[in-house]
Amino acid sequence: MNADDDVLYRSQIKDQAPSRIVRSQEQFNDRINLTSNRFRRIEQNIGVETYQIAASQLINSVGFASLDGKEDLESGFVRSYSDSSYIPIDEVDASIALPKELGSTISNENIPDVEVRLSFIIYQSSRLFQSKQTAPSSTRTKTRVNSRIIASRVTGIEFKNLSTPVVTRYLPIIQNSTNSTVNNIKCVFWDFNAEEGVGAWSTSGCDFVGINNDRVVCNCSHLTNFAVLMDIYEGLHSYALDIISKVGIVLSITGLILTIISYLIFKELRQTRPQHILVNLCAALLATLIIFLAGIEATNSPVGCTIVAFSLHYFLLAAFMWMAVEAFNMYLAFVKVLGAHVSKLLIKAAIFAWGLPFLIAIITLVVDVPSTYPNENDTHRSNSICWLQGNQLYYGFLLPVGLVLLFNTIVYIMVISKLVCRRRTEGRVGDSGSTAMKQQLRMAIAVMVLVGLTWIFGFFMISDGRIVFSYLFCIFNSLQGFFIFIFHCLRQKEVQNMWFKHCCCLVENSCKDMSSAGKSSSNQSDANADDGSRGQRTGSAPESVPMDIFME
Repeated sequence: MNADDDVLYRSQIKDQAPSRIVRSQEQFNDRINLTSNRFRRIEQNIGVETYQIAASQLINSVGFASLDGKEDLESGFVRSYSDSSYIPIDEVDASIALPKELGSTISNENIPDVEVRLSFIIYQSSRLFQSKQTAPSSTRTKTRVNSRIIASRVTGIEFKNLSTPVVTRYLPIIQNSTNSTVNNIKCVFWDFNAEEGVGAWSTSGCDFVGINNDRVVCNCSHLTNFAVLMDIYEGLHSYALDIISKVGIVLSITGLILTIISYLIFKELRQTRPQHILVNLCAALLATLIIFLAGIEATNSPVGCTIVAFSLHYFLLAAFMWMAVEAFNMYLAFVKVLGAHVSKLLIKAAIFAWGLPFLIAIITLVVDVPSTYPNENDTHRSNSICWLQGNQLYYGFLLPVGLVLLFNTIVYIMVISKLVCRRRTEGRVGDSGSTAMKQQLRMAIAVMVLVGLTWIFGFFMISDGRIVFSYLFCIFNSLQGFFIFIFHCLRQKEVQNMWFKHCCCLVENSCKDMSSAGKSSSNQSDANADDGSRGQRTGSAPESVPMDIFME
């Protein structure tokens, strides 16, 4: 069941090997010697429980459930119930409740009240149930099994057309979110004989009842292997967010490059501490965005993907640390003021902001022990994208980022309060209320972007507000580098003047070169003039352009 879906699908089409494995599992349950009246075995991909039970005991509506726990099956979360009413329906991944009618049905078959063998099976995924209905598709919409597979059978007895249904409940694996939309729910069972013996999912005898506690509820009139089929769409929101992210990242990369070039070309822009901090922040953000855009989906190479995940982890943490340094510097400048001098602050800040993230990234990589994962092929990074997962994500990234954002938020409130109070105290003459409000708002947004508070939106991408906060998070953070360019280059008079002077010098030098070339050409043509010419010159200088017009 750890094999690729493609491999198992081709095997199902060729000789129905996956279906034969399912059948052999059922036969195993029928034939195994029950030394203690019960056999139970729970592995990561499959859970089995089979036992002897008196037919009269079936009137209690026995049940079986896999509770909402981890991704793989675990013994403590897979349980059988002598009375299905005790199943915690708000905690199940998948459950089955047999009808009380089962006992009387057995008696009607003229079978005395003897023990029968009852079996339950839970499959972690649908990989052994391959059909053309759920075959891989290149379209944005596909039908797939969106639940675990749960099954029950009584050895030697086939139940059909039960008047009281078998009730199954499922927690959908994929639910409606910003990334996907699910609908067209179908309650199904596996029909081994469908599609000319290839096997397929069938709705015959199964009905969709509704949604209860986020669980899909189904009623079926027989016993076999049950599941839920759903149509899953790549969400419109997911597509829109992807476009917004890519456009925003490209704009941010452009803005960050222009910002770094501006501060590197002009020495006058590297005289103060905030300017040095800004350059380092821009460098970390630029590296993060380039790596993200180029390698986040490069999962084909395990080594390359691990390098991308490590690099992305490091530079993103470095960017957050430089945001913390920026916040600390603002605190010294606007809040503490007196006694705010810190010797060699830039050197200490560089060691902190470039060194600590490297240490965290290395520790996160080193403490990764593949053997501790349910599937030993897993690593600290995800298999779908080149990024962290599990505890490495929580403790190696979210925890330090959360602490930085908490610190930056406190400093942000203190700084903005000081700046607003200072402006009120100064009470500039001629400033209207609306003008002052616009200036304060602009100032608040500039500081918020610089210390990265827009990343807080990511922590609110939950519950009913996930879509709104997803858009806010995506827009503000993909454009963070572009906002930095606007606030700290495009709108800065000092930067504008530097570029204006630089362009003027280039134009003036160009004009001087053109003038020199014209004079040289004119002298050369005078020396080579023909005796029989009519005053025409073969190499006359181009008509001169007034300098003020050229400058414009």
